[in-house]
Amino acid sequence: MDFDHNEEVHRQIQGEEDISYVIPVAGKLNAGLERQRLNMQDLFLTPRFDHLPSQFVPRLKSAKEDPQVVLDIACGTGGYILALAKEFQKDYSHIQLKGYDINREAIAYCQELARNYNNVEFAEMNIIERLPDQSMRVTLDIDDNSADYMFIRLIFAAMPKSCWPSLLQECYRILKPGGVLRIIEQATMLYEHCPVAHELSEIQHKALWLAGRTFSEYETALVPALFRFFRESPFTLVEQKAKFIDFSSGVEPEHSTVIQNLQLLIRTLRPLTLAYHVTTAEYYDTRAEQMIKAFEEKDFSGAWGLNEFIALALK
Repeated sequence: MDFDHNEEVHRQIQGEEDISYVIPVAGKLNAGLERQRLNMQDLFLTPRFDHLPSQFVPRLKSAKEDPQVVLDIACGTGGYILALAKEFQKDYSHIQLKGYDINREAIAYCQELARNYNNVEFAEMNIIERLPDQSMRVTLDIDDNSADYMFIRLIFAAMPKSCWPSLLQECYRILKPGGVLRIIEQATMLYEHCPVAHELSEIQHKALWLAGRTFSEYETALVPALFRFFRESPFTLVEQKAKFIDFSSGVEPEHSTVIQNLQLLIRTLRPLTLAYHVTTAEYYDTRAEQMIKAFEEKDFSGAWGLNEFIALALK
């Protein structure tokens, strides 16, 4: 059962609006919950990666002669764009910083935070277009050759797996010659001696697999797929690297922050697992409670693996 051909199940979760996003954020009940999760994730991850890829720095230094445009696709609560705005405020305030997301409440939140910056813009955008034959592709309402640097982080929940090639095509179209694309995606979530965490993870990944968001029913398997998509795209992949974040007990603030994020994710993924009949509500809730208790044990060990891809649009 693939999401691309299973709109009825998705509408049970999401309603009639915004059918591209598999986590039910367009519905009024979960919008605030997802915004809370995205904001926590933003504040946690943004300082743990370099603000800018080294490949973009030469363009930044020439920005006063050639004003630059930076785009964040699926920007969530805008943490990355706002961090750049603060960093650029003194010497590079003329650089245009723009963020786009499907979550209306998150965009309203971003716009409020950005009101004191003249060079920052946030706008609502559904990047997924359904074609007449019912297939889907990424369509970005952004001009050709208009951006110098595009940033995408943890977008897989919003991306039918069939849409990744069209996302790269659209990014290539939008970037100026020599422009930089940077994608950061989840590689894995590892737990030591925590069977209930593995069990709940399998349930969630099975639902995401049925929803057409992952490349394996046991994990996202997105990283190997991205290597292939880059090979098949016009981009030149110039750098990729893995990063692991230790969120074991006693490692703070990593432990408490990642655990809170996982708690919120458990709640937001619950409707998906039930709609696809992967498990029952009672079983899911019981395992979720046991998982959180296991995370609080003194000997809990966990690591969050992410992979960063940097590519150039050599036109």
